[in-house]
Order: sequence, then structure tokens, then C-alpha cells
Amino acid sequence: IRPSGDFFEPVVLLAVLTSLMFAVYIVLTRLVSRVDPPMTSFFYTGVAGCVTISLIGPFFWTNLPPGDWAWMLLLCLTSVSSHYFLIKAYDILDASAVQPLTYLSIVNASIMGTLLFDETITSTTFAGAVIIVSAGLMSIWSERRSSQQE
Repeated sequence: IRPSGDFFEPVVLLAVLTSLMFAVYIVLTRLVSRVDPPMTSFFYTGVAGCVTISLIGPFFWTNLPPGDWAWMLLLCLTSVSSHYFLIKAYDILDASAVQPLTYLSIVNASIMGTLLFDETITSTTFAGAVIIVSAGLMSIWSERRSSQQE
């Protein structure tokens, strides 16, 4: 989504809805982490994802070529591990400390798009990346400073 006059296209609502749902997920994960261990949250989000994709998947399924199954396995392993570590991070830290670092996924997506898909990084993307990295570093610095004062 770029700040321009062409902002209100229907597909933009999908991005906004996705961001809203991720924010709700973060808040609920933090609330649940007060009473349940991370593995419980991990299990139930896995079950919810499995049920959801089982209901939607058959309508869009295409067979994978045999050579792509290794990539699919790697995707599943990295997704599962990153999901667990994100839940664990929200269990240990406040969401305000973790959230700026989750925005690094935007920076990583830009780098991967450049390296793997020959996309170009625009000036607005670069400026956004600088803001994201700066906010993450500022958050780390602020947390470290407040813990040293205590």
C-alpha cells in the first residue's frame, strides 16, 4: 500500500483486514500467555490453521511437482519454528517490545523480493525500511536503558 490517490482499491481492504487480524492475534496471544504455556497456544493456533486450510484448500488445490515437496517441507519447518518462537517471545516480553521487531519481516520480504524475484526496491520502500529498523533499534535501546535504571 503506497500513499497515493489510488489508495481505495478493493484489494487494499484485504491488506488492512490482514493487519487487523494479526494485531488481534498478537493481543490475544499475549493475554492467553498469562494463563497457558506457549505450547498450548502453539497447539491451538495450529489446529485452527489446519481446520481453516482444510475447509478452503480443496477448492484451490493444485498438485505439486515432486521436486517442490522438499521446498514445501522447508517452508513448513520454518513456518512452524518461527510461529513457536513468536509465541514464546510474546510470552516472555511485552508486545510493545516485540512488535517493532516483527516489522522486520517487511524488510526481509523486500530483500527476498530483490534477490529471488528481481524486484526493485523503491525509495519509499527504502525509507520505510529505515524507519522500521530505526524503530526496532530504538525499542531495544529503550528497553535496555530502562532495565539498567532499575
